[in-house]
Amino acid sequence: MKQKEPFIYTVSPGETISIEIEPVGLSAQVRAAQNGKAIAASGPPTKPRFEFSVTEPPGNSHFVMIWYQFPAHAPNNAHYEVMVHGTLAGSLVSEEDRPITNRGPRHQPAERRLVYDFRVEQ
Repeated sequence: MKQKEPFIYTVSPGETISIEIEPVGLSAQVRAAQNGKAIAASGPPTKPRFEFSVTEPPGNSHFVMIWYQFPAHAPNNAHYEVMVHGTLAGSLVSEEDRPITNRGPRHQPAERRLVYDFRVEQ
């Protein structure tokens, strides 16, 4: 797995992708879907992890949408740090330089939805 751009990666057939989410300043309130199907979180509830295997043929993509919840009482500096790992190339990529923050009005609950594109290459 290699990161091409923010939220866009190239992956290989048979690779297992893991997305680890660490909330900072709030409790983990996230959910994910891969190609339209819900992915169950594993790992501790305080640091959920979503995994899937690359099954699409080269030239196609796996799209993962993650919903990040920000409750009304979350502090202004609350955010989620995201780490993306691929099994064939080890732990190569970190989204720590792009924390997921609340862009909504302060003191109101908000939800951010982001799509991660995992493009399958040989």
